[in-house]
Amino acid sequence: MGQKYKILNTGEVQWPRCCARCRSEDTLTAANASGGRIAGFNGVTMTGELLELNYPVCAEHAKGLSFANLLTRKTLGVSVLRWMAFILGPLSLLLGPVLLIGGLLSLFGQSSNGPGTSIGMLIITLLPGVLLVLIWRAYRQLPIRITKVEADSFTLQFNDSLYAGQFKRLNKALLLK
Repeated sequence: MGQKYKILNTGEVQWPRCCARCRSEDTLTAANASGGRIAGFNGVTMTGELLELNYPVCAEHAKGLSFANLLTRKTLGVSVLRWMAFILGPLSLLLGPVLLIGGLLSLFGQSSNGPGTSIGMLIITLLPGVLLVLIWRAYRQLPIRITKVEADSFTLQFNDSLYAGQFKRLNKALLLK
Protein backbone atom coordinates (compact mmCIF):
# COMPACT_ATOMS: atom_id res chain seq x y z
CA MET A 1 0.00 0.00 0.00
CA GLY A 2 1.33 3.42 -0.89
CA GLN A 3 0.82 6.94 0.29
CA LYS A 4 -2.54 8.58 -0.38
CA TYR A 5 -3.34 12.26 -0.80
CA LYS A 6 -6.76 13.87 -1.14
CA ILE A 7 -6.59 16.75 -3.62
CA LEU A 8 -8.98 19.60 -4.39
CA ASN A 9 -10.29 19.92 -7.95
CA THR A 10 -9.75 23.69 -7.84
CA GLY A 11 -6.28 23.98 -9.36
CA GLU A 12 -3.84 22.37 -11.73
CA VAL A 13 -1.80 19.51 -10.30
CA GLN A 14 1.99 19.90 -10.56
CA TRP A 15 4.12 16.78 -11.13
CA PRO A 16 7.78 16.22 -10.26
CA ARG A 17 9.92 16.23 -13.43
CA CYS A 18 10.88 12.57 -13.16
CA CYS A 19 9.43 9.11 -13.71
CA ALA A 20 6.72 8.31 -11.16
CA ARG A 21 8.06 4.76 -10.85
CA CYS A 22 11.87 4.98 -10.90
CA ARG A 23 12.43 8.77 -10.61
CA SER A 24 14.59 8.78 -13.76
CA GLU A 25 14.65 12.07 -15.66
CA ASP A 26 15.43 10.50 -19.06
CA THR A 27 12.96 10.04 -21.93
CA LEU A 28 9.85 11.11 -20.03
CA THR A 29 6.43 10.54 -21.54
CA ALA A 30 2.89 10.99 -20.23
CA ALA A 31 0.96 8.15 -18.62
CA ASN A 32 -2.72 8.33 -17.76
CA ALA A 33 -4.54 7.74 -14.49
CA SER A 34 -8.33 7.73 -14.54
CA GLY A 35 -11.16 7.13 -12.16
CA GLY A 36 -14.87 7.76 -12.09
CA ARG A 37 -17.85 8.26 -9.91
CA ILE A 38 -21.60 8.01 -10.27
CA ALA A 39 -22.82 11.61 -10.39
CA GLY A 40 -26.54 10.88 -10.36
CA PHE A 41 -29.17 8.19 -10.64
CA ASN A 42 -32.89 8.81 -11.12
CA GLY A 43 -34.11 5.22 -11.43
CA VAL A 44 -33.90 5.15 -15.22
CA THR A 45 -30.75 7.04 -16.11
CA MET A 46 -27.36 6.93 -14.44
CA THR A 47 -24.87 9.72 -15.04
CA GLY A 48 -21.21 9.54 -14.26
CA GLU A 49 -18.03 11.58 -14.29
CA LEU A 50 -14.58 10.43 -15.37
CA LEU A 51 -11.42 12.14 -14.12
CA GLU A 52 -8.22 11.73 -16.12
CA LEU A 53 -4.75 12.90 -15.11
CA ASN A 54 -1.49 12.69 -17.06
CA TYR A 55 1.70 12.14 -15.07
CA PRO A 56 5.32 11.61 -16.20
CA VAL A 57 6.96 8.20 -16.57
CA CYS A 58 10.08 7.08 -18.42
CA ALA A 59 9.71 5.24 -21.72
CA GLU A 60 10.58 1.91 -20.10
CA HIS A 61 7.87 2.14 -17.43
CA ALA A 62 5.24 3.54 -19.82
CA LYS A 63 4.80 0.13 -21.45
CA GLY A 64 1.50 -1.47 -20.53
CA LEU A 65 0.32 1.34 -18.23
CA SER A 66 -2.77 2.10 -20.33
CA PHE A 67 -4.01 -1.48 -19.98
CA ALA A 68 -3.08 -1.56 -16.28
CA ASN A 69 -4.97 1.70 -15.74
CA LEU A 70 -8.02 0.26 -17.49
CA LEU A 71 -8.02 -2.87 -15.29
CA THR A 72 -7.73 -0.88 -12.05
CA ARG A 73 -10.04 2.03 -12.96
CA LYS A 74 -12.68 2.88 -10.34
CA THR A 75 -15.74 2.80 -12.58
CA LEU A 76 -18.86 0.65 -12.26
CA GLY A 77 -18.29 -1.66 -15.23
CA VAL A 78 -14.63 -2.36 -14.51
CA SER A 79 -15.37 -2.83 -10.80
CA VAL A 80 -17.99 -5.50 -11.60
CA LEU A 81 -15.50 -7.24 -13.91
CA ARG A 82 -12.84 -7.16 -11.18
CA TRP A 83 -15.22 -8.61 -8.58
CA MET A 84 -16.14 -11.43 -10.96
CA ALA A 85 -12.44 -12.17 -11.38
CA PHE A 86 -11.88 -12.05 -7.59
CA ILE A 87 -14.72 -14.53 -7.02
CA LEU A 88 -14.23 -16.90 -9.98
CA GLY A 89 -10.48 -16.46 -10.51
CA PRO A 90 -9.20 -18.66 -7.67
CA LEU A 91 -11.60 -21.46 -8.67
CA SER A 92 -10.45 -21.06 -12.26
CA LEU A 93 -6.80 -21.31 -11.27
CA LEU A 94 -7.57 -24.54 -9.38
CA LEU A 95 -9.81 -26.21 -12.00
CA GLY A 96 -8.01 -25.00 -15.13
CA PRO A 97 -4.91 -27.20 -14.78
CA VAL A 98 -7.09 -30.23 -13.96
CA LEU A 99 -9.16 -29.70 -17.12
CA LEU A 100 -6.02 -29.07 -19.16
CA ILE A 101 -4.40 -32.31 -18.00
CA GLY A 102 -7.66 -34.22 -18.56
CA GLY A 103 -7.97 -32.76 -22.04
CA LEU A 104 -4.37 -33.66 -22.93
CA LEU A 105 -4.77 -37.19 -21.61
CA SER A 106 -7.94 -37.76 -23.62
CA LEU A 107 -6.29 -36.24 -26.71
CA PHE A 108 -3.53 -38.83 -26.53
CA GLY A 109 -5.92 -41.68 -25.73
CA GLN A 110 -4.80 -42.15 -22.13
CA SER A 111 -8.25 -41.58 -20.61
CA SER A 112 -11.32 -43.75 -21.01
CA ASN A 113 -13.66 -41.48 -19.06
CA GLY A 114 -15.60 -40.32 -22.11
CA PRO A 115 -15.01 -37.28 -24.27
CA GLY A 116 -12.23 -34.88 -23.32
CA THR A 117 -12.51 -31.25 -22.41
CA SER A 118 -13.29 -28.99 -25.33
CA ILE A 119 -11.09 -26.01 -26.14
CA GLY A 120 -14.05 -23.68 -25.54
CA MET A 121 -14.70 -25.10 -22.09
CA LEU A 122 -11.03 -24.79 -21.21
CA ILE A 123 -10.96 -21.13 -22.33
CA ILE A 124 -14.14 -20.31 -20.37
CA THR A 125 -12.69 -22.00 -17.29
CA LEU A 126 -9.27 -20.33 -17.50
CA LEU A 127 -10.45 -16.81 -18.43
CA PRO A 128 -11.31 -15.62 -14.87
CA GLY A 129 -7.97 -16.91 -13.58
CA VAL A 130 -6.03 -15.17 -16.34
CA LEU A 131 -7.99 -11.98 -15.66
CA LEU A 132 -7.22 -12.26 -11.93
CA VAL A 133 -3.48 -12.54 -12.63
CA LEU A 134 -3.62 -9.57 -15.03
CA ILE A 135 -5.44 -7.45 -12.41
CA TRP A 136 -2.87 -8.39 -9.74
CA ARG A 137 -0.02 -7.40 -12.10
CA ALA A 138 -1.79 -4.14 -12.99
CA TYR A 139 -2.03 -3.07 -9.35
CA ARG A 140 1.67 -3.79 -8.88
CA GLN A 141 2.69 -2.02 -12.10
CA LEU A 142 0.90 1.32 -11.67
CA PRO A 143 2.95 4.00 -9.91
CA ILE A 144 -0.09 6.27 -9.41
CA ARG A 145 -3.79 5.43 -9.14
CA ILE A 146 -6.91 7.49 -8.62
CA THR A 147 -8.63 5.66 -5.78
CA LYS A 148 -11.61 7.95 -5.20
CA VAL A 149 -13.38 10.70 -7.12
CA GLU A 150 -15.73 13.09 -5.37
CA ALA A 151 -17.56 16.21 -6.54
CA ASP A 152 -14.87 18.61 -5.29
CA SER A 153 -11.80 16.39 -4.80
CA PHE A 154 -10.05 13.16 -5.70
CA THR A 155 -7.63 10.82 -3.96
CA LEU A 156 -4.33 9.68 -5.45
CA GLN A 157 -2.33 6.68 -4.28
CA PHE A 158 1.43 6.63 -4.89
CA ASN A 159 3.54 3.48 -4.79
CA ASP A 160 6.85 5.37 -4.45
CA SER A 161 7.08 7.33 -1.18
CA LEU A 162 9.91 9.60 -2.41
CA TYR A 163 7.93 10.59 -5.49
CA ALA A 164 4.87 11.10 -3.27
CA GLY A 165 6.89 13.44 -1.05
CA GLN A 166 8.00 15.49 -4.06
CA PHE A 167 4.39 15.62 -5.26
CA LYS A 168 3.22 16.79 -1.82
CA ARG A 169 5.76 19.65 -1.77
CA LEU A 170 4.65 20.83 -5.23
CA ASN A 171 0.91 20.70 -4.45
CA LYS A 172 0.61 21.88 -0.83
CA ALA A 173 -2.16 24.35 -1.68
CA LEU A 174 -4.35 21.61 -3.19
CA LEU A 175 -3.92 18.92 -0.50
CA LEU A 176 -6.73 18.23 1.96
CA LYS A 177 -4.96 15.71 4.21
